[in-house]
Amino acid sequence: MKIMTILVGLPGTGKSTFIEKNVNCQDAFVYSTDRYITDIADSRGLTYDDVFSDTIGDATVHMNSNAYMAFRDGKSIIWDQTNLGVKKRAKIIKRAKQAGYTTLCYYAPAPKSLKDVFLWIDRLANRPNKTIPKHIMQSMIEQYVEPTNDEGFDCVSMFDMHGNITVIPPTIK
Repeated sequence: MKIMTILVGLPGTGKSTFIEKNVNCQDAFVYSTDRYITDIADSRGLTYDDVFSDTIGDATVHMNSNAYMAFRDGKSIIWDQTNLGVKKRAKIIKRAKQAGYTTLCYYAPAPKSLKDVFLWIDRLANRPNKTIPKHIMQSMIEQYVEPTNDEGFDCVSMFDMHGNITVIPPTIK
């Protein structure tokens, strides 16, 4: 079965950790510009922050090329990015559906409780040399729209920063 798993959530909410613990990545192509940039930084003995601006363009081209090959070969794909907006997700869903993929979405809701806000801030602070400027974070928070089944996903599930998973039932019309 060809499966497209799309992760959604703000930086530092545990998307990559979630898939490492809960999703079988063994034969899947993982679309992650962050992983690519981290690998480049490590190979040069530098930090993510040191290489980000020079490598994000290459990372995107590389990931898009590899995603194309994964689609062509019918491999399952895990799209590990923030995917904050409906329009961006719609493009991924459309491409996946055209290629005959089942589309799954796992999302981390924006932190709402004070406890979760502090946990999120702590996670962001403990990512050395991988900083996001405050104005960028503010923009991301404003752009974030939690995904729904109405977007065309076959299944939407929410996970929180504590590892709990909730399947979101489809809207009955």
